[in-house]
Amino acid sequence: EISACLVGSEMCIRDRKSIQEVREIAQDLLPGALKYGGLVSACQQFFNSIEKSTPMQLNAQFNGEVIRISEKNELSVFRVIQELINNTLKHADASVIDVELSFQDAKLMINYKDNGVGLPENANNQGLGLYNIASRIQSLKGEYTVNSNLGKGVEFVIEIPLTMDLISN
Repeated sequence: EISACLVGSEMCIRDRKSIQEVREIAQDLLPGALKYGGLVSACQQFFNSIEKSTPMQLNAQFNGEVIRISEKNELSVFRVIQELINNTLKHADASVIDVELSFQDAKLMINYKDNGVGLPENANNQGLGLYNIASRIQSLKGEYTVNSNLGKGVEFVIEIPLTMDLISN
């Protein structure tokens, strides 16, 4: 029992360290990856860094013809994705994340799923992370839905209209 507790404690420390490493990597990636490569390139680099620094399996899919939006708005979208992943790493006890970005019908669609523990029913009223996600999506004039059942993971479906003001501001 003692060695199991020590192993458990050591694993928790590793998990916290991994989360911190992912945050630091994301901060380092932003200026160059977003500015020169855009949202898709920054996401690809971020996803690769997560797979290298955590045991998480991250499946990413990019569909449609990429439409570059303003750097400020790309940063907001990236931060939403980053926050979703950070929440999964910190709270979900998940082993798999699926992220799909689709540029279609003048919209950016983001479908995010994990196979973690899910959200409690009152999760919309909890946590700065979920508040930040909602605020950023709202600032982009987007909409989102959250589907979650305890023990069955979470799914965020985000729809952001690619209007001229989003592209040029």
